[in-house]
Amino acid sequence: MYTENLYRVLIHFLVLIVLVLTLVTPVSAANILIVAGTDGIAQTSAANLNTDLSGSNTVTIVNTGVPASLAGYTQIYDVRYNNKPAFSTAEVDQYKTFLNAASGNTLFLMGENSGATFLTRNTAINDFIASAGGGTISVPAIYSSAKETAHAPFNGPNACDYITFAAVGIVTSSGTGSFASTEAGGTSGGSIYFTQNTLANAPTGALVVVYDVNFIYDPQTRSSTKNETVFRQNLEHFVATAAAPTVSSISPSSGPLAGGTSVAITGTGFTGATAVKFGLTDASSYTVNSATSITATSPAGSAGTVDITVTTSGGTSATGASDRFTYTSAPSVSSISPSSGPLAGGTSVAITGAGFTGATAAKFGLTDATSYTVNSATSITATSPAGSAGIVDITVTTSSGTSATGASDRFTYAADTPTPTPTPASGSPAGDDSGGKTAGAGASVVVSPGAPAGQSMAFHFNNGNDLKTSLQIIDVQVIPSRQVGETSLLVAPVTLGTAHQITTRPVAGYREIEPLGINPSAFSSGIISFRVTADWMAEHQVTPQQVVMLRDHDNVWSELATTFDHQDANFYYFTAITPGFSNFAVAVRNTAPVTTVPSVQTTVSVSTSVPNTVSVSSITAVQTPVPTTIRTTVPTTLKTTVVPAAASVPSGSSGFPVISIFAGTVAIVLVVVAVFVVRRWWIRRQNPALFRKYD
Repeated sequence: MYTENLYRVLIHFLVLIVLVLTLVTPVSAANILIVAGTDGIAQTSAANLNTDLSGSNTVTIVNTGVPASLAGYTQIYDVRYNNKPAFSTAEVDQYKTFLNAASGNTLFLMGENSGATFLTRNTAINDFIASAGGGTISVPAIYSSAKETAHAPFNGPNACDYITFAAVGIVTSSGTGSFASTEAGGTSGGSIYFTQNTLANAPTGALVVVYDVNFIYDPQTRSSTKNETVFRQNLEHFVATAAAPTVSSISPSSGPLAGGTSVAITGTGFTGATAVKFGLTDASSYTVNSATSITATSPAGSAGTVDITVTTSGGTSATGASDRFTYTSAPSVSSISPSSGPLAGGTSVAITGAGFTGATAAKFGLTDATSYTVNSATSITATSPAGSAGIVDITVTTSSGTSATGASDRFTYAADTPTPTPTPASGSPAGDDSGGKTAGAGASVVVSPGAPAGQSMAFHFNNGNDLKTSLQIIDVQVIPSRQVGETSLLVAPVTLGTAHQITTRPVAGYREIEPLGINPSAFSSGIISFRVTADWMAEHQVTPQQVVMLRDHDNVWSELATTFDHQDANFYYFTAITPGFSNFAVAVRNTAPVTTVPSVQTTVSVSTSVPNTVSVSSITAVQTPVPTTIRTTVPTTLKTTVVPAAASVPSGSSGFPVISIFAGTVAIVLVVVAVFVVRRWWIRRQNPALFRKYD
């Protein structure tokens, strides 16, 4: 008895496995009815269809009229010929009931192309179309062997651009449906079809009519025909899949990651659509314009390609090349050259970045470039428009969006305004910390638009190719501590009194740098870009690392954080960070030891559009009250290293899918049960007396 119980357990277990497999296995078979009637040609046609459709499907052929019950069928092919038997009024009602019985039920009606029953059969078919709510179809009066263009979805999945029927009846209208194939001109053809929701009185079903028998009956041996077999196979595919909508094209086929792209979707069976998806994500919105047209708005997505699908009560559209939408990143600008130009515009700027293909705009601030050329996906050449003094961002726009702005795209509109005849300074400008001085020839004043507190303002000075002046100021960038209006900045050579000169080391030059008409305290910090001639460097045998800029503050020279940037044939280029403005000198770094006073830190975050870019987290202004000999140790390069935080892992997540955990648990339980059953069976076999009372 124990053995029998074991067998029962095993049988139940196998039944359970079969049940589970049955539940999870997709059912693709269809229940198909072929109405052949009594004519031999029709019965041969039915046999040909059976060859195509049998296999996984269940095909029933009746050599009479329509059977009394159509329950359970999802596809019907009515291929009666010679009106044997005739299409009756009762059958019209039966077919309408069939089409309305279940979503996606599909009917094929074969018309006739000649003979005594030509008009009788075709008139009955057209009357059925009108009764089903498909509109008025003209009765075919002629038949044709002309080449017809095959239209979607009947031009696939097997390639079929056109079909030449042996002889097909021609209709000149398709009612509320569409032509499956048309003769030249596209206004007449031998085949029409109705997708779901296009038959007003049978909205859940689909219908196909071809006014010919040869493309099903004929063995396809005549040279006058072309693609009849392929067209028939595509028709069979349509009947099998007509429940679901189809997507034949989309436009545009790409858009930005942020979404928001309006996409025109063309296809069939869209009436009553319940969902439009981009991949697995619902469209932000969609409008069903007609049975063949939807306008949908793309949701946000990740870079890559997804399929756009449409869902109706008849199912979801199959995916393919025609529905693919690509999410593309917005363009990015990584560098520009040159990074400055005159107010009049006309500067040719090389823009380097990514995603430039199909660029629709290149802007300098809010103004379109005078012209631009997309050289490649990573390169654009643009001509600057006229602008106002200051800094603007160069942006590139494509269908995927507009490039984000940042330090790498900043272009400076610079103007040089010579100062009227310089005169000796009778005193210090407001906020000046230096002693007596005399402004030298060559002073320049540059105007920059105002800016709110914390936003950078730039002043660009054009020195040309002056090889005689050892020290030349190129750019000054300042950050106002409060909102300021249009501001002028003076840069002028200055001759200091003997008591204020640096006499213990070589000096490339002195410059006064001061804002005009505004208290210098309005500016919290600044970056000064300057260059020193190669001749001066060689004359004094100075390396770039030995060059430093100093600021005169309270009659004490303090070295500023100075960074060497690059060199060319004639100049060495540097940047220095200053906490304020006054008189400045560029000299050889002092190496004599000195005693320094406690430092004062000022946090600065500066972004510059010129090639000499420095980004700092803090600078230290060091003051040393020593009359003539000074040393302040300042690193030549400031660098802030940020270590990204490790990515966090959601609490309770082990990285295993839930389905895997569940499957693993079930497997373990089954193994334990199996071991227990086998072990108990083995013990009973060895000791039957212990279990006798349970038998």
